[in-house]
Amino acid sequence: METLDGLVTIRAFNWSRSSIKHNFEIVDRSQKPNYLMWAIKRWLALVLDLVITGIAVLTVGIVVGLRDSSSPGFTGVSLTQIISFTSNIKLLIMFWTQLESSLGAVARIRQFEMEVVAEDQEIETHDPPFDWPSRGAVEISNLSAKYK
Repeated sequence: METLDGLVTIRAFNWSRSSIKHNFEIVDRSQKPNYLMWAIKRWLALVLDLVITGIAVLTVGIVVGLRDSSSPGFTGVSLTQIISFTSNIKLLIMFWTQLESSLGAVARIRQFEMEVVAEDQEIETHDPPFDWPSRGAVEISNLSAKYK
């Protein structure tokens, strides 16, 4: 929104290219955590798929080793059940991790809301005069700044 308000100034000083580059850098920086979360979710899905594959391969190996004492129908049913059950477990784990990360985000926002002091204090009831500052000087006294 600030860029739209100053669009005339940006064009007048021919800052379009640098402004676009700066905006791209800001978007890239803001999307890094989102991309990292997406990559972690994809990694988790891959690991869970590999576990499912390992269980299915283990089952097939056991069935091949015991082929004289097991029926083909039982083998097919067991493979179908393994794949469907483990797929449901995979979905449960994926939804659980999504819920966990969402609750963590809500907790961080709530903590921020509780810890940060509001800027509009009740004792600040007067507005500055229309021509403020009239002298063009700013005086700062008893300034204290802190960063966690």
